[in-house]
Amino acid sequence: MFKSMALLSSVLLFSTGALAGEKTLSEGVSFFVGQFSYSSFPGDANIPFGGELEDNFNFGAIYNRDFVELGSGFFLGGEVGGAIRFGDTDPTSAELWVGTTIRHQGLDIGFINVAPRFTFGLSVVSDTIGIETERAKEAGTDASLLFYLGPEIAFSFKPLPKTEFFYRTHHRSGANGTLSNMGGGHNAHVFGVRRNF
Repeated sequence: MFKSMALLSSVLLFSTGALAGEKTLSEGVSFFVGQFSYSSFPGDANIPFGGELEDNFNFGAIYNRDFVELGSGFFLGGEVGGAIRFGDTDPTSAELWVGTTIRHQGLDIGFINVAPRFTFGLSVVSDTIGIETERAKEAGTDASLLFYLGPEIAFSFKPLPKTEFFYRTHHRSGANGTLSNMGGGHNAHVFGVRRNF
């Protein structure tokens, strides 16, 4: 019995017949949860739970789709996402964003695939929360519209090649005053799961 289970596990984990990760054009749906940080981007905001954390959180969903294969394992696509932002002392607010994505099919390390993804676009919120509220007041703006950046690292496994687990820095920024007279906006440490199809 145990020998049979061990053999089956070995076949599932180390078989070359099924690779982890998305090697072709794909689309997917993600769900995530995150916690906001006082940290700046780049810096501690790019390290999971790095720096000082706020008592503010977000959770939401993302739809992504690849449009074209660029070669060498790279894919160009787009995403649209939405989130609820909430905390103990700040008003609950909603966020919507849309962006262009570039991803790599990833590197297979044994039965694990490690794949980077980067999103650049625009984000709009119904209200600011946390440190973003203070930064908006200092800049004399409402910071409702800012740039969105989403550097991400995703992991998938051979037994579940269509499912990815990811960490993303969820970043809103005015790009040093380029948009809405804002510098840095807000950053959240985000963890999620994506189902590709």
